Amino acid sequence: MSLNIHLKDNTLTVGDLKALEYFQFAVWPLFTTAAHPCPPPIPLAMECQPVLLAVCELAEAHRTLRDEAGSSTVSAPFDKRMSCLASVREQLRDDSNHTSLSPLLVAVFLLYFLDGLVECDHQSASTASHHVGVQAIVDHLGGFSALIKIGQKDVTMLLSEFASADLTKALLDDRPPCFPAEIWTQIEHGTVWWDQETYNGTTLASVFRIMSEMSLYRQQIRGDTETLSMEVVRGFERCLQPSYQILDFDHLKNPMPSSISTEQFVVFHRDILCVGGFMEVTAA
Repeated sequence: MSLNIHLKDNTLTVGDLKALEYFQFAVWPLFTTAAHPCPPPIPLAMECQPVLLAVCELAEAHRTLRDEAGSSTVSAPFDKRMSCLASVREQLRDDSNHTSLSPLLVAVFLLYFLDGLVECDHQSASTASHHVGVQAIVDHLGGFSALIKIGQKDVTMLLSEFASADLTKALLDDRPPCFPAEIWTQIEHGTVWWDQETYNGTTLASVFRIMSEMSLYRQQIRGDTETLSMEVVRGFERCLQPSYQILDFDHLKNPMPSSISTEQFVVFHRDILCVGGFMEVTAA
C-alpha cells in the first residue's frame, strides 16, 4: 500500500513518509467505527508543519506501543514532541493569520488523543493542556457551530471524537461538559466517528445530547437543590428507557421447506439462541 498523495518535492524524509503511511492505514481507522470513514488529513499534513509533526508523533507512538506489546522501555523521541509543541506555539503567536488556526486545531486534536489515549501514562503527557488548547482555538474560530458549517470533514470528525471524550470524562469526574447539549443536534449533520444509523427512531447523537443535558442538570441541582424536579428526572428516565424489538418466531417453529433453506434455518436458530441467552442474563 502507498500514500494516496502526489509528492511534488523531496522535502519529506523516508521516516516521515513511513509515518504518514502508517498513520493513514493503521492509526486513522481507529478513530472511527463508520463503514465509510472520511479521508485522513494527509494533504493537510503535507502543507502544515505542526500537523505533519503531530501525525508523525502519533504514528510513531502507536507503532512503538504495538511493537512493544505493553513494554514501556521505549517511548517516542522527546525532541520530536518538543519540536511539535514549539511549532504549534509559534503559529499560535501569529494572531493575524486567522486561516492557520483550523490546521492548528487538527494538530492539537492529534496531540490530545496522543497523550490521552496512547501515551497517557507518560510524564510528558499534557492531555489537560491540549484540552484547554482545543477549547481556545474553537472559541477563536467562532465556536462549535461555525466549525460545523465549514464542513471540513476531518475537523468535524475529530471534533465529534473530542466532544464524546469530554462528555465521558465529565460524567466520570462529576463536572459539567465543556460544550452545551445542543451541539449534539448539530454534530449529527456533519461527519462523525460513528455510523449515523437510527435505532427505533433514536440516533447515537440524541443519546449523547440527553446524557449531556442530564449532566448539566445534575450540576444545576447541586448548586440549588430547590430546582430539583421529579418531572425532569422522569423525563430523563423515559428518554433513556431501553427499547427492544419484538421478534416473531412463529415462522421458525415449523419452517416450510419451500420457504426457507437449511442454511437459513441454522442461522436463524443460532440468532434465537443468542437472543434468548442475552434475555436470561439481563433478567438474572
